[in-house]
Amino acid sequence: MAADDNEEVVANKLYANYEQKISFEYPNSWSQTAGQQTEAIIIQPKTEGDRFRENFNLFVLDDESMSLDDFTEESLEALTKNHHKFKMVSNEKKQKLGKNKYTHITYNHQTLGYPVTVDWYVTTKKEFIYSFTFSSEKDSASKYISSYENVVKSFNLKAKAPKVKKEKKKKEKKKE
Repeated sequence: MAADDNEEVVANKLYANYEQKISFEYPNSWSQTAGQQTEAIIIQPKTEGDRFRENFNLFVLDDESMSLDDFTEESLEALTKNHHKFKMVSNEKKQKLGKNKYTHITYNHQTLGYPVTVDWYVTTKKEFIYSFTFSSEKDSASKYISSYENVVKSFNLKAKAPKVKKEKKKKEKKKE
């Protein structure tokens, strides 16, 4: 069990991509890493005895031609074909994430020999499709629910870069 299994998003880090207008908060002890075709991968710290590091991934697609339902349906077909021992646990459609509709799907599968539970949230806004997956070892998935829910509650699909204060701009001009 990781040190922050029940960690609330209080002392947290902020992930923001202002070009794609998204930001969210995540537990301070977790870290961001790079991944192919992934906007952000956030992983829990490695602890002794860990067989699997819980993580969440954000994928952002710029495709206004695809609806939420079409994207979800196509993705589920691919998941079913490509994930060993895939099993749907729940599929909640049309919930609200702020003002946006989203789909929340929970499924199990096996990866690298470990049974994994994935909570998958998908929403769209204008031209972007936001796909967020939270992956946990199946036996410990319930320990991470509150942390994952806090991350979801912090989603901001209207994120804007902080404005530079006018005083700083004036001081910079004076120095020139």
